[in-house]
Amino acid sequence: MRSRLRPVTAAAVFAFAGVAVAACGGGGGSKATTTTSPPTTTPKPVANIVIRPPQGPVGTTFTLIGTNFKPGETVTFQILFPDPSHPAFQGQPHKATPDGAVAL
Repeated sequence: MRSRLRPVTAAAVFAFAGVAVAACGGGGGSKATTTTSPPTTTPKPVANIVIRPPQGPVGTTFTLIGTNFKPGETVTFQILFPDPSHPAFQGQPHKATPDGAVAL
């Protein structure tokens, strides 16, 4: 025996959805609901260096402040100048403090 599939109409789909809602507790009776929240994760902090002042003419003294490094991590820095003919400056290594801070 061969069966033929009939096209499903929107009315048939909505009728099925109504039955599914009633079967899942949406059709009356007790209104007890359970709410769950997805687990929250805190993103890991990213190491960051702030330069103060952010720019200045030749001879300006800059302060570099680093945060969120691993405690005891060795941090070095390199300063590139706008003039490519000027060689880059390589800073001395510094150790991050127990709270992950570095003052360069």
